[in-house]
Amino acid sequence: MSRLSAFLFAALMVGAIACGGSATGPASATSPAINTGATPTPAAGPTTDAPLVAQPKLGTNVGETLPPFEFALFDGSVRSTAQLASQGRPVFLFFFATW
Repeated sequence: MSRLSAFLFAALMVGAIACGGSATGPASATSPAINTGATPTPAAGPTTDAPLVAQPKLGTNVGETLPPFEFALFDGSVRSTAQLASQGRPVFLFFFATW
């Protein structure tokens, strides 16, 4: 039983040392030196940012935009989710597999 106790004590000590903080303390909080002698590059010209338009969230729940992908029908024609969404009607996709 004393071997088991010694082993458990040693394992506990190794775990405590491994999980403990470093002896040197936290890393230095100094930031890297900034090169103040560099000249900024001029902008290519005046830029104007376009206003951001809120895009609908991409997903599979009601009210979300369909993820873009294409699929083949039984007759060999290829459809895309963009084609289905552009028809202006609700889209219901049902995927079924027998494997």
